[in-house]
Amino acid sequence: RARRPDSRRPTPAPASPHRPPFTPAMEDELEDIASIADDVEDDDVGSDSHSESTDQDDPEDAETDFDMATRVGHLSRAQIAQLPAEAQLEKWSESFLPIEADLVTELDASNLFFIHAESMIFDIISSGEVSFEDDTQFLRLVFSMERLLGRLKGAGCVFRLVFFDASKKLFNAAFGECVWAFRQAFLVHCRSAGIDHVVFPHWYAQEWKDHVTEWRPSFFLLANNDVELDLEEDDEDRKLRVFFHAFAIRCLAARTHVALLRGLQFRGNRILVFTLEPDLYDAYIDFNAQTSLLALFSEEDEDEEEDDGDGESLVAGLKAFKEKAGDKVDSRALLRSFLAVRFGRSTLKQGEGQNEQTVALMQVVVKALLVQEMLLRQIPLDKRAFSTSLAADWNLFSEYIVAALERYFSTVSRDLGKLMQEDADGVDLFTADFFDGRLYRHVFQFIVDRGLAKKGKVEQKAFLFSSWVEEELEFLWSECQAEGPFFPITTQKLADIQGIKPPELPPKVQPRKPPQLADIKSDFLQELGKVEEIKHVELLENAGHADIVTDEVLWSKCGWTPGVYVDEVKEEEFMEQTKAQRQMEEKVKAKGKVTARDLEFLKKFAMKRRQMGLRKLQIYAKSLVGSDKLPPPIIVREEKDDKKEEEDKKDPKKKEAPKEEKLSKKHQELLDKKKAEEDAKIKDADKKQLEAWEKPLDKIAETVDLDKLETLLLDQLLGYSRTIHDYFVGFPGVAAAFKTSEAQAKVVVKTIKSLRGVFKKVQLDKLPPADQTKASRLVRYLFTICQEAMNSYGKKDIDGKGIKTIQEALISVGFPKTAERSFQKWKEHRLKAEEEAAEDAGAAAAAKGGKAGKDDKKKPAGKDDKKKDDKKDKKDDKKDKKDKKDKK
Repeated sequence: RARRPDSRRPTPAPASPHRPPFTPAMEDELEDIASIADDVEDDDVGSDSHSESTDQDDPEDAETDFDMATRVGHLSRAQIAQLPAEAQLEKWSESFLPIEADLVTELDASNLFFIHAESMIFDIISSGEVSFEDDTQFLRLVFSMERLLGRLKGAGCVFRLVFFDASKKLFNAAFGECVWAFRQAFLVHCRSAGIDHVVFPHWYAQEWKDHVTEWRPSFFLLANNDVELDLEEDDEDRKLRVFFHAFAIRCLAARTHVALLRGLQFRGNRILVFTLEPDLYDAYIDFNAQTSLLALFSEEDEDEEEDDGDGESLVAGLKAFKEKAGDKVDSRALLRSFLAVRFGRSTLKQGEGQNEQTVALMQVVVKALLVQEMLLRQIPLDKRAFSTSLAADWNLFSEYIVAALERYFSTVSRDLGKLMQEDADGVDLFTADFFDGRLYRHVFQFIVDRGLAKKGKVEQKAFLFSSWVEEELEFLWSECQAEGPFFPITTQKLADIQGIKPPELPPKVQPRKPPQLADIKSDFLQELGKVEEIKHVELLENAGHADIVTDEVLWSKCGWTPGVYVDEVKEEEFMEQTKAQRQMEEKVKAKGKVTARDLEFLKKFAMKRRQMGLRKLQIYAKSLVGSDKLPPPIIVREEKDDKKEEEDKKDPKKKEAPKEEKLSKKHQELLDKKKAEEDAKIKDADKKQLEAWEKPLDKIAETVDLDKLETLLLDQLLGYSRTIHDYFVGFPGVAAAFKTSEAQAKVVVKTIKSLRGVFKKVQLDKLPPADQTKASRLVRYLFTICQEAMNSYGKKDIDGKGIKTIQEALISVGFPKTAERSFQKWKEHRLKAEEEAAEDAGAAAAAKGGKAGKDDKKKPAGKDDKKKDDKKDKKDDKKDKKDKKDKK
């Protein structure tokens, strides 16, 4: 297994007797070929493969700069020094054995890694997963690539697609212009779909080295295939054969693992790939490969500069074409129609001055392209799986029309490359379904075949198109600056061309017959048939040897016997004989004659074996549960008082009521005070949270983009962990942030007010048809929010301003009756709440008055006054007696 690499700090290579130590003399010569490794770790002490000089451009001085004794597989550098760079790369690729590793756990795919996009394209086409060269279906290849990327993303991988413009020569040499046109279309698709990607001229460019140094990917995922080219190879083809080997060894210079696309497997939650370790890097071979390929890449850059055309802005032309087309071309077909018109215009202009036969053939090529454009807009990919002839079966198509399509792909790839360099905001760049070769070939064959049968003219009724389709075709044809209408399509001049007659279409593929299986009597199948009838197979009743095909793999290779079936139930019930049983059976056979006494002995022996087995099973069961070591269970039964139950039934009033716990006045005051403090804390927290939510709620009111508005709305009200998008019951996001229903009601009412303001700004009734679905979904959201706000907070938390906001929102989206019913419902709740409050206040006042009267009853009127008067009289009597004594 491969060790898990450190995504931040590369591990130095182990010491080797063939590798000299790092010396200061080597340190000054690291700035070119090993600059990436130096940027990753300046003070790293690595092997000589990362420390050898590569600044010298003269191959003759290589022996003085590199340790030529270092081995590449079973050969030394000195033995491969006389070979060209491409042969050295082949020897290097044969010398290592990739190690299988898990992409996520061992290579750290949860951190950023780079995927070579051209490697994905090459691997899918070369493996035969998609027959792109024959059918040239862009959408099918895009689906295969996005399926792989989607599975990687679903496993938690974080990746970035890397494109190199230097791949053009490889694709054109291996496949033709169509694959490079797909690469350009997929690059535009990544831009429009928001897939993370970067583009570089080649992997020896300084910006690529800086990018790797800045981001430090966990590993690189790319192809390592040998490119198969024509037998007659020139010097350029020999260099292209090792295209991916050169990139792989360049990636290893960054001291990072390289994972190979070929052999990638998904096994449950694991992704297994074959990997190359950084220790496999060889600076000498990398230096020679760079010297060889840089010249080839620079020639390609010069060709690109020569093909850059007249400098016309494609985005400006595309916007002008969109305004002129109006509703005749939808947004997803805009770029494809625009480029088809540009190709048609240039093709018809190129035909000026040619003979009539050539001009007629060019017109048929362009018209077939425009008809294919109309069909691509309406026919999905699964409906294009019809039977049609192959390009190789029609020499005219494979020789002449394919050459015209190569010119179309070359023009399209150049235009898409220019488009990537411009700012295309406000324009839909849909390129996933850019071209369908099977569909175009079928349309072209239909036009030629029908034209030859109808005396050189194909009328519009042959296609059975609707009137609006014919109008769009006429518009596209007029944009090609062609003379005359689109229909009829004339093919009179093509009748004299040798091999013009197309081949016969293959017959319609008949559906497969259900497989024939012998009817096996099985309890499982019978029970399964009761649940669902088995109709997808044909069962053969009483199938014998004659009904079974003996050339099947089961009979010829596995050695099964036809007509003999195994009863699975009996197979499960079967038990092998023990050693004692086998010995007893051998003893009886050796004796020869079996008497009645022997049979009785065998019977007793079997019974004894059975009893011993049961006893052993009982002991084993006890050991599992341990019940024999536990005390017996204690069962407590509650005795019922029957007499008391009968008395309670006769006189229910005697039944004692539950006693309420009496609290002192002091205790109750403490509890109330604690509760009031907790309520105050909750209200303060909700107040602070409400201030924090002001900015997100204001952002909703300012958002005009419907997609962003929907995301913000759902994030605020439902939270990020929502499973059902439009389930607003209880407003989970709001309820999780606020504890009091009063604060929750304020947030919901403000959201409704903000959403209504956005609708007023956007003017939903004036949106284009493409956005009507989003608008209707947002209207449903607003209605549901208003409904749930009334259900959750309408009884006591929504005030007069809140119900007014809800009414205005419902009326703005066309629900005036619902707004009126909501107000009436809110009014009923308010009146009922006021009545209950008045009743509670009256009851409290009555309770207070009753307590005062009770105190008066306890103290009768006049009793206290009488006591006071008696005391006063006694004092007066004592005073009079004292005065009399003094007089005496």
